[in-house]
Amino acid sequence: MSVSTSVDLKLYPAYAFETMIEELSTALLRLGMRFEPSDAGRVLQGEGEVGRVVRWQPPEAISIEWHGADWEPTKVSSMELRFEPIVGGTRVTLENPEWAKFVGDEAQELAGWFASEAAAPLLAAMAPRRFGDWFTDRKARRPSGRQSRDTYRDPIYHRPNFKVILGALNLQPHDYLVEVGCGGGAFLHDALKSGCRAAAIDHSSEMVKVASEANREAIAQHRLEIREGDASLLPFASGVFTCAVMTGVFGFIADPLRALSEIRRVLAPGG
Repeated sequence: MSVSTSVDLKLYPAYAFETMIEELSTALLRLGMRFEPSDAGRVLQGEGEVGRVVRWQPPEAISIEWHGADWEPTKVSSMELRFEPIVGGTRVTLENPEWAKFVGDEAQELAGWFASEAAAPLLAAMAPRRFGDWFTDRKARRPSGRQSRDTYRDPIYHRPNFKVILGALNLQPHDYLVEVGCGGGAFLHDALKSGCRAAAIDHSSEMVKVASEANREAIAQHRLEIREGDASLLPFASGVFTCAVMTGVFGFIADPLRALSEIRRVLAPGG
């Protein structure tokens, strides 16, 4: 008995393959699994290997030899991701044709596994609140994906905010700025033109990467450091910054008072 799922994308197969592999890698990382996509790729959970790429054929397919149960390492199945051209796009299908052997009984137990681990999470993910949370995270609260990366590299709708904030801060070369929720690093790029130093955090690993790329020269000059972090627990020493900034962030913070207390903590007297 096989287990499979599919989705139709309005993307050409080559682009669908590239996009799906990128998204799958990011999603697995959030679940504690590291996917190394290549013709010699692996899937790691902690230090253990749970999958190995045995077929790498862009843009048509990828197959992974899968160890579904670490207590029975000799039981191996195959996971196949296929990309089939359809009218107007690509059908992406993920299939494990031998999954039933991991659950024993080929009917009732497989039905139980599918209902609890596949169908129910899918239904929950499609419910309005859960989907709304995902969409908010994807676009703004914890931006991820290619579209968000492109948006936050040059957030044109935030530019008026940047101008007002920079005018209020009146940064000088002796200043040391901290930005909480730096997004793609566009504000940092403008702020650093003053000659100041800066540090920043964002809780989106993808935004940290984008911001670092946008400000790689300042990082190389040791004028800037960017970390993945939480506004409620800033990874900086007390009393070191002369100024602090957040823009387009406050509404997404779970505990605003804690975040403001942390900002107060890391600011020097008079900051």
